[in-house]
Amino acid sequence: MVRALPRPRAIASGAGPDALRSRPVAEHVTDIGPGGAPDRELWRYALDHDAVLVTKGEDFSNMLLLGGTFPAMVWVRVGNTRRRALLEWFEPLIDSIVELVDAGNRLIELR
Repeated sequence: MVRALPRPRAIASGAGPDALRSRPVAEHVTDIGPGGAPDRELWRYALDHDAVLVTKGEDFSNMLLLGGTFPAMVWVRVGNTRRRALLEWFEPLIDSIVELVDAGNRLIELR
């Protein structure tokens, strides 16, 4: 299920929404810096690079409550699964995700 949540008032990467349409680019955290980088650093990277943050972690969605500027975020809310199964599940959703980001949705929840 792909669901766009309303933009909060009080919240992959490597390409902005327009670039995603032609060819999605994904970078793992360890490709852009230390794997143990703090969430704030990843958040800032996404903002600086007009990237869409894809995460299974609840921490980023909690950061929305702090307000301010935030990157587009895809919150993957599935249980533990093997990487291959997760990617097979995720890949068919990419076009829908791109459409939602292009439409201005900043938080997209996947279940």
